[in-house]
Parts: sequence; structure tokens; C-alpha cells
Amino acid sequence: ETKEITLSYSQSMFSFEFTALDFTIPEMNKYAYMMEGFDKDWNYVGTHREATYTNLNPGEYIFRVKASNSDGVWNEEGTSIKIIITPPFWLTWWFKTLAVLFAAASIYAFYRYRVKSIEGQKKILEKEVKERTAEVVKQSQDLQKLNEELQAQSEELQSQSENLQILNEELELQKDKEEKAR
Repeated sequence: ETKEITLSYSQSMFSFEFTALDFTIPEMNKYAYMMEGFDKDWNYVGTHREATYTNLNPGEYIFRVKASNSDGVWNEEGTSIKIIITPPFWLTWWFKTLAVLFAAASIYAFYRYRVKSIEGQKKILEKEVKERTAEVVKQSQDLQKLNEELQAQSEELQSQSENLQILNEELELQKDKEEKAR
């Protein structure tokens, strides 16, 4: 009576039992079955009335069965039932979409984190460069003042040296005059 069965992926093994409604010589009835989407062709199993499947991939299948009577006349129409095997949550479209979105968000978050980190380092380096530049400028100014002071002192010493030279010459002249006077 059922036209469709839905199974979970965890129901990895299931079986079908079937029979034909020809009771003339029932042990002579022959059977064939096929799982569309899995089997490539009909499985002719003789008088065996059971089909077992294990570990089918998630998806939709149609199980078909047909039988022949004791005279070997096949009922080509047979009967069928739709089988739906639901995938595990990690194989569903919504989980894959969420996984892609999560991966993209993680990559973007890591990128933003790295950019912020690099910007922070850049600000710290700029601050250090400004501080060191200010120090160098101050040292340069101090050296400039020191150089100017040393130059002024050098000029003063030069001037004093010239004055002393003049005084020395005057003393020599006076000494010569005193000697002449004596």
C-alpha cells in the first residue's frame, strides 16, 4: 500500500521480501528486482524472494520487482516503491552553505584582525620615529649651540692670543728701550 519510504542515512541495511500472487505452483515462481539509481540491470534471483541493500548513498531510489509464474510468463509491469535516504546533516545543502559562510567570515575576521594589528604596529612605529626624530633634532640643535660656543671661545682665544702677541711685542719694545736707556 505504501508508495514511498523515507530512511535515515544511519539505517545502513534494509531488506525487501516479496511474493507473487500466483498460487498454482508457488515454489516455481521466479523473481527479479532492481534498485533504480543503484543497480544497472535486473537481478534475476530465481525463487529467492528477498533483496538486501547496505550502505546506499543518500538520495532517491525506486525499488522495482517483477515475477514470473510457474509457466515462465513474466509480469513486466511488476510493482515499485520509492526509497528516499536522507543525508546526514553535514551533507545537507544548508550545512554546506553555513560552512562556506563560516569559512568566509573566519577568513574575513582574520584579515581584519591582521589589518588592525598592522595598523597598530604602524602607529607605534610612527610615534617612535617622531620621538627619535625629535631627539635627533634636539641633539643636532644642542651640537649646533655647542659648536657656536666653541667657535666663539676659539675666536675669543684667537683675539686674546693676538692681544697677548701685541703686549709681548710692546714689552719687548719697552725692554729694548730700557736697555738702550741703561
